[in-house]
Amino acid sequence: MKKYLLVLSCITLLFTANSCKKESDAAEEETVKGSDSYQPATAGSYWKYSGTAAGFAETSTFTVTGKTKVFNNKTYVEVTQASQNFGNQTGYFYIGDGSYAQRASTYINGITVELQYLKTNLEVGSTWTANITDNGQLNGIPARIIGKILEKDAKRTVNGKSFANVIHTSLDLQYNISGFSTVMTYEFYVAKGVGIIEIKSTSGGTVMSSSKITEYKIK
Repeated sequence: MKKYLLVLSCITLLFTANSCKKESDAAEEETVKGSDSYQPATAGSYWKYSGTAAGFAETSTFTVTGKTKVFNNKTYVEVTQASQNFGNQTGYFYIGDGSYAQRASTYINGITVELQYLKTNLEVGSTWTANITDNGQLNGIPARIIGKILEKDAKRTVNGKSFANVIHTSLDLQYNISGFSTVMTYEFYVAKGVGIIEIKSTSGGTVMSSSKITEYKIK
């Protein structure tokens, strides 16, 4: 099982983000006018994140290319990511009908995974179920994501910046080994008009990876 956790602990690294706003000591509220999306997807927009993964410091930047690609009859927006420890990679965001997802291949063994991390049309306390892969298996074992809305219309300060209109979700990654059980939990904080501002993954109460926004620019 440790092998499986190692593979999935890298998922949150696929989309850590960077921004072009200068840091200050005092928290200042970030707002982006004219965008109702929880993941802006205009070409040239970019984000930067810093954090840790498996005990190592990690920074990465991802940028919207302006290209799209269809998977399973759904259109995804292409992003490129430059990672401090893992090099460059291409990934995708799905944005549609109030649902938001990340899709990319894991760094270690190239498994294509998808994390449906947000459903804006659900109320606090509501849950949803989604596949983690197209065939519903991970490492040859049936697997799924159970998502939950923990907070809506919240405020969250990240690296000295105070973000409004934040939705906080949790995703339980579950394997079916004599019944489904949780092996990893991901927490997402997503700000309206900005996108993902913070991600954390834990397993058995231990933090496996964390990533916080440092800079971003919405074109």
